[in-house]
Amino acid sequence: EYTRRLARGAPPIAVRTTLHSTPEVLADEVLRLTPPVVILDQEGDQLSTEEFAEMLFARLFAEGPRASFVVGGAGGLPPELRAGASTGA
Repeated sequence: EYTRRLARGAPPIAVRTTLHSTPEVLADEVLRLTPPVVILDQEGDQLSTEEFAEMLFARLFAEGPRASFVVGGAGGLPPELRAGASTGA
């Protein structure tokens, strides 16, 4: 549903969802992403909407106009991904 809404927006936003077969495959793929990479996990810091927006726009301004989001599932993300993540705030 969100993918369709974003694609119809102005400007349209392209969204791609990729599911990975193992945590190792996910970790390898994340290493290949171009910054900014935003990692969202249940064990991570809780940011307010304002803090999240500030962090995201600061990263977009500093690192480039496209962002990749890595979203943890019910079991969270592999420890090696969480270890390298920060709020970026």
